[in-house]
This record gives sequence, structure tokens and C-alpha cells, in this order.
Amino acid sequence: MTGTFPPGATSGPSGSAHDAAFVEALRRRESWALAQMFDRYRREVERVLIGMLGPDSEVSDVTQDVFVRAIRSVHKFRGEAPALRRWLVQIAVRAAKNRFRHLHSRPWLRSREADPREQEPQGPSVSPEVVDALHRTYAVVSTLPDAERLVFTLRVLERMALPEVADACGISVATVKRRVAKATKKFEQRAARDPVLRAWIEGRPA
Repeated sequence: MTGTFPPGATSGPSGSAHDAAFVEALRRRESWALAQMFDRYRREVERVLIGMLGPDSEVSDVTQDVFVRAIRSVHKFRGEAPALRRWLVQIAVRAAKNRFRHLHSRPWLRSREADPREQEPQGPSVSPEVVDALHRTYAVVSTLPDAERLVFTLRVLERMALPEVADACGISVATVKRRVAKATKKFEQRAARDPVLRAWIEGRPA
């Protein structure tokens, strides 16, 4: 890792009325804007990476790496504030693909288990049942082939639009549809073997 970021609140303009100023400050790499970008999108990026990488103890490091890459190239960002999420997801997809290659070249790393507490959803309203179901979901998603796991995470778990998924993964919409269909079929078949997930899929309590 080449950098760390503060988890606390930041100062500087916020809200839709200041989005243009926020983006311009990002391009100038002003410290308040960089910190605010991290605060706004860290949870989303981390959630996407957990979906794509599964129970990987390096998710926190990969998340940091995504923002290091973003900071290095943010001066080239030409979109508006609403496009920042999609841009960061694109960087996250590339980082996940790099992680896949790293794991495939060093298969013994796949046996490393993450501390489940690092991947638990946060917030007082999240029940233990939901946390358990999410852990089980990520475990099943992690068994999907890499290419299918990417699109399944973005389309099904993150509910991104098909064109956004295609753009983030660098593939056609038709390919996204095919991979999502395959991944969904496999996920449902494998999840049905788990009584807790089967109950969630069928819409009844476990």
C-alpha cells in the first residue's frame, strides 16, 4: 500500500449545489475534496470489491489502492459529480481483475480466510440475520467464475444498469446479459442448497 486516508468527516462544500465546485477541486487535488471523495464512496467501493473478491482478507488494501489510483488520475476525470461512482467502479473492476490474476498465480493465497468482522455491514439497523445472510451470499458468489462474478456483483448485488456494467467491465451489453443469466442460474442453484439462503430466495423467514 502506498497511502492511507482519514475515516472521519471532512470540511469543504457538500450537497448538490456544490457538486461542480467539488469536481473542480478534485481535479486540482485539493485535500478536502480528495478526503470527501473517499468518505462519500469508500463503503460503496468496498462493497463492490467484497462482492467481486469474496472472502478476501485483502479487500481493505484493494479498496485503498482503488482510491490511490483515483487520486493519481482524477485530473483526467471529465464527467460531472454523478459520474464519479461509475468511474470509481471502473477502477475497482480493474483492481479486482488484477487481484484475480494475483490469486490465480499464487493459488495458496485462496485458502486465506478474512476476519468476518471486516466484511460485516455496519449500522444499528442491520440485524444479525441480515449479516448472516450476506456472509452466506458472498460465500456463494465467490464460487462463480471470475467473469461471471464481476457482472453478477455489479448488476444483481449493486443493481447497476446494464450499460453501466458493460462500460465498467469493457464488454458489450449482450455479453453482460449472457454472463448475468449464467451467473444467476448458478447462484440460485448453489444458494438453494443453503437452507438460510433458500428461505430468503423464497421470501420466507429461515
